[in-house]
Amino acid sequence: MLGGYCAGLGSPQAVNVIAISIAAKSANFIFLISYMNKYDELIIFKYTYNSLAIHI
Repeated sequence: MLGGYCAGLGSPQAVNVIAISIAAKSANFIFLISYMNKYDELIIFKYTYNSLAIHI
């Protein structure tokens, strides 16, 4: 999990860094990391945005 987290932070896309930072505060953190390793960034962004809408 930590490896995926670091790899995500190493991404040049600022949106992903923000998404990970926010997701880290949610119950979906581990799921989001595994999701990130499997799907493209646009889908991840949409998932994170929807998750935020639900959590907030």
